[in-house]
Amino acid sequence: PPCSSAPLPPSPSPSSSSPLSSLSYYWDKEPPMPAPRIFVSIVSFRDVECARTLLDMFLSAQLPHALTVGLVQQHDLDTGYDADCMYLLKLQYPQFATQIRRISMQPEEARGPVVARNLSRTLYRGEHYVLSVDSHTRFGCNWDKRLVALHLSLNQSRGIITAYPPPYDPLKASHRAHTHPHSHPHTHPTHLPPSRLAASAFHPEDNILRIGAVEIPK
Repeated sequence: PPCSSAPLPPSPSPSSSSPLSSLSYYWDKEPPMPAPRIFVSIVSFRDVECARTLLDMFLSAQLPHALTVGLVQQHDLDTGYDADCMYLLKLQYPQFATQIRRISMQPEEARGPVVARNLSRTLYRGEHYVLSVDSHTRFGCNWDKRLVALHLSLNQSRGIITAYPPPYDPLKASHRAHTHPHSHPHTHPTHLPPSRLAASAFHPEDNILRIGAVEIPK
């Protein structure tokens, strides 16, 4: 793709003990090897950013044809009050819409995010990798290649990579997602340090624990 990406982490050699190590060599092979498939779990409860998230995910990937989405959509589609998460893909890139496995329900049928995530995982069909993201997410350039390379650098086939992503500007990101992700700079700030979720404080009105971001020291 015509966008620049950050340097990739080192990948293990083909003799590595990792059963997935050979997948790190897919992108540089001629003729190409079978693409490592990535299952992306997305759950949306009436999220207006859901459609742009799906579009940005496919357009920012180096190998969009190797992606499969397990989408649980909790939107009011009967009355048209909520937009279909797939409407942008169907309008602009209908070939990607066929790569989405979906469970749809009315908002009043929702039973919370944990149940919805479990429903999403019932759509998994043996892909090499599983990625769980929010329905309001923007993706870095070549995010699929970079994450696979990072995972392979762990030399641990069952290793888990986790992060608390930085924020983005929905207004700027919506323009980007309606055109092409490589035509505009990424809208999330790249200077932010990595962070993790941590307990913040109990709210005085409802005594519910609030969660915040904590910077990870270098």
